[in-house]
Amino acid sequence: MNKRITVEQLSRAAGLLMDEGINCHTNWIIGYPGETPQTLSQTLELVRRMKPTTAGFTVLTPYPGTQVYEQARRDGTLVADWSADSSATPWIRLPWTNSRRDLVAAKNAMMRRIYLRPHYAREYARCIVGGANWTMARYAAQELGRALRWKGV
Repeated sequence: MNKRITVEQLSRAAGLLMDEGINCHTNWIIGYPGETPQTLSQTLELVRRMKPTTAGFTVLTPYPGTQVYEQARRDGTLVADWSADSSATPWIRLPWTNSRRDLVAAKNAMMRRIYLRPHYAREYARCIVGGANWTMARYAAQELGRALRWKGV
């Protein structure tokens, strides 16, 4: 994704933040070209090791003008396109996907595997109760709902 950062740098930065008591909110994109079930598993393991305060997961949305969009158009892997006549969200077909639902299912599975762990139950309870943080309570409920959803777009 041309982030110009290594996994080690990412892990170290997150660790430094959390060691100082600073919340570390992370976001992870599912469905980038070249991603495989194996790389998804590696990402899941990284998130489990890092234990960030939150871990958001989303399916890649290729926007016009971005490198990933243009490459997918050239490769013929762009499914749907931006149009006022369509409500379909464009996505990029990967060798292991048949529909966008496959990517959404992978995202939801990753969310379940992260958020249904004891660490996150404790972390959210600490943030919500300890800080009377009702915004975090709504976020936790929203993410739990997404994590429990088996299918959907």
